[in-house]
Amino acid sequence: MDFESNVEEKFEKSRLGYTEVPGNPELREEIAKLYDLRKNSKPTSKRSAGKMKLEILDSTFSVIKLSPTETVPSWATNCDVFSITRTDEELSIVCPSECLSTNGELKEVENDWKCIKVEGILDFGLTGILASLANPLAENKISIFAISTFNTDYLLVKNHSIEKAKSVLENAGHTFI
Repeated sequence: MDFESNVEEKFEKSRLGYTEVPGNPELREEIAKLYDLRKNSKPTSKRSAGKMKLEILDSTFSVIKLSPTETVPSWATNCDVFSITRTDEELSIVCPSECLSTNGELKEVENDWKCIKVEGILDFGLTGILASLANPLAENKISIFAISTFNTDYLLVKNHSIEKAKSVLENAGHTFI
């Protein structure tokens, strides 16, 4: 049986890579190595994410949805950390809650998120970074909102779940600074 067939038998393709088929007791380390699959090649652990250093940012964040044709509000860019994404369906803004406009114009807002930052600059060749964080959180029923930048990744976790998320990620081998 070749490597790729073996993987397809034991794992299911998902949005974040390959995940275990329910009932298959494969080790988490083996799963992480399989994110760098290439046809007829072996996984290269040198290119996989490995264990990450993480930091929980002090601010509480909000996720805001506006009309796709709306102008980016000035308050959205008056923060140290923010993310703005425009698609044909929406304008999404993620920023510290204290930066939000208080004039009542916002109709679709999700508040009370804490932000976990992956420390350091991540090479574009690394694979499985989000999966190494998202999978253990998903297994523990902790939902996330992910943001990627040129340098690194951020995970937003609801404030009521942040301590559990920290514990889960530490148990998965990641460290917090």
